[in-house]
Amino acid sequence: MSVDVEKEKSVVLVTGCSRGIGSAICLLLAKSGFSHIAVTARSIEDAQALAHQIGPAARGFQLDI
Repeated sequence: MSVDVEKEKSVVLVTGCSRGIGSAICLLLAKSGFSHIAVTARSIEDAQALAHQIGPAARGFQLDI
């Protein structure tokens, strides 16, 4: 199954990004060309650290779902 997405205009929200699968998904999305990635974790420090690693496409937010 394939979905056409305008990567430069889409906002992607990924939860649980401080480690493991969530972190890997964020990095893959950035490498795939998405330019608006909301990185979330329970700790703002963890979220911002990953966002900094990804670069200007990402912003870190504290979120506890």
